[in-house]
Amino acid sequence: MLKKNEFLNVGISAPTERKLTIQFINKKRVKLLNGKKVEKIILDCVEYETGLKFKISDVAHKESDGSIKISGIWWSITDGGLSPQCYLAKLLKKHKAALVGELRKKEVTAVQDSNNFLVLKGYD
Repeated sequence: MLKKNEFLNVGISAPTERKLTIQFINKKRVKLLNGKKVEKIILDCVEYETGLKFKISDVAHKESDGSIKISGIWWSITDGGLSPQCYLAKLLKKHKAALVGELRKKEVTAVQDSNNFLVLKGYD
């Protein structure tokens, strides 16, 4: 963690990946442009190397053609459980978690999207 005025000596960096640990998992109701209300998962993460905290609500994943696409981590329930095709379910599988709460304390990898926001890396 940076000391009080050490932040003044920090310049631009371009880390390709950051190792983060999920601290908290939140669900937030958001309104889409079409007026529909949906719930999005927001992960409160910390990078222990620097102590920086991040809120992440999107995931980068590979399409079948190999291109990288960014998608929201949406809360998608079908038949009483998570839809197997939603990215939250895919994150559970990737991190060997059976329940959403088991993602807490898991180490995840984040990458920058084209707008320089951090998103979870959902591919190998």
